[in-house]
Amino acid sequence: KVIRRGDVNKGFAEADLIVEDKFVWPKLYYAGAEPGSYVFRWNDDGSLDIWAHTQVPGGFRQAFASYFGLPISKVNIMRTDQGASYGQYVFHMPLIGAALARDLKRPVKLIYDRSEDMFQGGDGCVYYVKIGVKKDGLITAIQMRNIEDLGERGEIGIRGPGEFSFEPWEFIEKMLICPNLDIVTYYVFTNKHPAGAMRCERNSGAYIWNKILSLLELELKMDPTEIALKNIGDVTGNLRKVIEVGKKAIGWDEKWHPPGTKRLPNGRMHGMGFSTTYEWGGAFGVGAVTLNLNTDGSVDVLGHVSEIGQDAHTAYTFVAAEELGIPIEKIRFVDTTSFFMASPGGSGGLATNLSIVRKAARNLKKQILEIAAPAFGVASPEELDIADGYIYVKVNPEVRRPIPAIVKRQLTAFEMGRGPVLHEESYEDFKCWQAHFCEVEVDPETGMVEVIRTVNVNDVGKAIRPESVEGQLYGGTVVALGRNITEESVYCPTTGVRLNDNLLEYKIPTILDCGTIDAIIYESGGGPGEYGNIGVGEATATCCVALFNNAVCNALGVKINENPVSPMRIIEALKKAK
Repeated sequence: KVIRRGDVNKGFAEADLIVEDKFVWPKLYYAGAEPGSYVFRWNDDGSLDIWAHTQVPGGFRQAFASYFGLPISKVNIMRTDQGASYGQYVFHMPLIGAALARDLKRPVKLIYDRSEDMFQGGDGCVYYVKIGVKKDGLITAIQMRNIEDLGERGEIGIRGPGEFSFEPWEFIEKMLICPNLDIVTYYVFTNKHPAGAMRCERNSGAYIWNKILSLLELELKMDPTEIALKNIGDVTGNLRKVIEVGKKAIGWDEKWHPPGTKRLPNGRMHGMGFSTTYEWGGAFGVGAVTLNLNTDGSVDVLGHVSEIGQDAHTAYTFVAAEELGIPIEKIRFVDTTSFFMASPGGSGGLATNLSIVRKAARNLKKQILEIAAPAFGVASPEELDIADGYIYVKVNPEVRRPIPAIVKRQLTAFEMGRGPVLHEESYEDFKCWQAHFCEVEVDPETGMVEVIRTVNVNDVGKAIRPESVEGQLYGGTVVALGRNITEESVYCPTTGVRLNDNLLEYKIPTILDCGTIDAIIYESGGGPGEYGNIGVGEATATCCVALFNNAVCNALGVKINENPVSPMRIIEALKKAK
């Protein structure tokens, strides 16, 4: 894949400084709490029942129907509440379980052990980077040669001939005002595990952009937040706003220092880290939902979507309550496979489903007011509104009656479709941004890193359910810390087999490793979705893949161009710098 704009030779000639370096983004494991588990049962009528650990029940249904040559109506998916799978929803092994159940003529339970679950994982990338930059931090040219490791196949990485989901150049091409780019990415297949989503397929892109920030911080002895603001096309000013919110929360202006210059009384080196990208998430699929008004004035939201910890069901009832003017306690979500909503993935589940729930609610409200207009003696339903479950006359709100007193039968509103799509072509398309900060202490004798505090600021446009947004920020921070400091895949150099295929030797962090986490929700209303909403599920974990690494580099004043920043890698970097 080739990305070129401008003239990099001209850009290098204009630069005050040219820096070159090599970086490595390692192939990692998504580390879901629950390995895959499924139950399959074939019925006498030829239908297939599946109890599935999956965040994409609709996709599973279609995949199994296609593979076994069944009408979709003959495949029944029973979704269970589950821990997150972070995009690792492959179909090939579950198909084996269904085939066994068919041949054995009895139900089959398929459970992955941890080693089998670790057959999957993310992509890897090696980057060779050359950057031209002015003394004030303005980048004049970027030249990159990237080698993207898809493993033995790209599980989700291949969109079509020459089209891949993994784009290590993405944030550099789309965010920066730099006029001169020369980027070539080679996609290679190796004898390692297949590359798939790992709470996003944008990890390699976020990693290299934020490591470039760290590299320039080291070379220029310059505040990385200023480097970012000088080079990112912040057309709305929202990036500067979220950065200022984060800087104030962590005390950045008082604590940041040139790299390697602050030793604490306890003998450790003090470090501050920063990372930033745009926020993303828009409709990527089609969903269907039905709202039923019951005769007692309560409302059922009928749909089917995986609950993987984000409490999306509650968010949908919030929207229905807001639009209908009915108290939230009178609205419930009813899980039914009759209406498949968009799956929670790609930071787009809420963006899609908010749109269809909102449209269905407005349709239902329209029906209610049309029935009520004659009872209130008004000429048009537009003269009425609903609040707290009461229909009232707008010009005289004291004239009101409860919905059940007017509507004596059940009403139904069905909606199917997709929400607004976020266009991601250039910095002019981005209105919502994220900025993350952390503070660490590093022992230069042992290489041990202690994370003191992390501050996440995400502009989600509009937070429909703030507690769910905060949960994504907390969880994303823990995931990102693991990718920075503790997690590492060890492979056999001959076979490509992962040697540490267990959670004893593949070390995911616990909350005790994370220090204090401050999750700050910023609401600009700039998202493409309903109410100005934009996705958040992938953002923090992806944007922060270099955050803690950058903080360690700031603490020690040395370059560490590969994760994890383990004690061994830190000691080696310090020896090399002497």
